[in-house]
Amino acid sequence: MAKKYFRKVYSQTDLLGSEQDIIDRIDFINEYSPLIPSLVTTSIWENGTNYEYKQPFIRKKSFRKHNKSFLVNKLENLARDLNQITDCGFVHGDLNMKNILFDGKNFSIVDLEPSLYQIKNKMKQLMMTPPYWSFNDIQNNTVSTESDKIGFFCFCCRVFNNKFFIKNRIGLTKKRQKEFVEFLPISENEIVSMKYDDLLNECLYV
Repeated sequence: MAKKYFRKVYSQTDLLGSEQDIIDRIDFINEYSPLIPSLVTTSIWENGTNYEYKQPFIRKKSFRKHNKSFLVNKLENLARDLNQITDCGFVHGDLNMKNILFDGKNFSIVDLEPSLYQIKNKMKQLMMTPPYWSFNDIQNNTVSTESDKIGFFCFCCRVFNNKFFIKNRIGLTKKRQKEFVEFLPISENEIVSMKYDDLLNECLYV
């Protein structure tokens, strides 16, 4: 059976920010996504005034039938790889249930955007999902590893506790744009200062 791929096309004019930062990000994705197991192998290349994006299609499967020790082992692998890409200075920007996929054997990170700041639907947007956005990033209108850590923490909480759910995510984000509001089981300052493996351990007790 022929392998299926997910493809996207980006207009270069829709990718905002420093041209060198975009090139460096694309170079990182092309070089390291085949080498880091938890990153889906992704290719991004220039084609005229566009960038084309290609990644293998991952058929998402439920992880609910697997026991806790199995899931902990798979998430430890994911945490290790996230520590590695963070040490390299790479920010995913949008870690959540729709971008961390389980294929029946492993968790894989998809949607490696060529720029974290883009024009989408004719609006300038950060490539992130509320409310997985650190307070510092909200104040600076950016996305950093702080937001990645919040997204990963919330993802792991969902894996181990099906009742973990954040209500009124848009309303919460708007409130956090005005004032610091804690919304997670441990303090945000603790979360953003931890490594991913430590965050995973914290989620086991939520």
